Amino acid sequence: MKLVRDVFSGKCKGFALIDMEGHEARAAIAGLDGKDFKGRSLRVNEEKPKAKGRGRGGRR
Repeated sequence: MKLVRDVFSGKCKGFALIDMEGHEARAAIAGLDGKDFKGRSLRVNEEKPKAKGRGRGGRR
């Protein structure tokens, strides 16, 4: 698990990356997505592929 932090402040950005595969990953997503954790709703999903060739700014 990798807890994502802000580069400058070092504070947690509020999400983590967890590496899982197959039925274990699908079961974790189905079981945790939308569940309440300390008064907040969890959002659990698969990583989406990154778009190629556009860069960070969008239009050129």
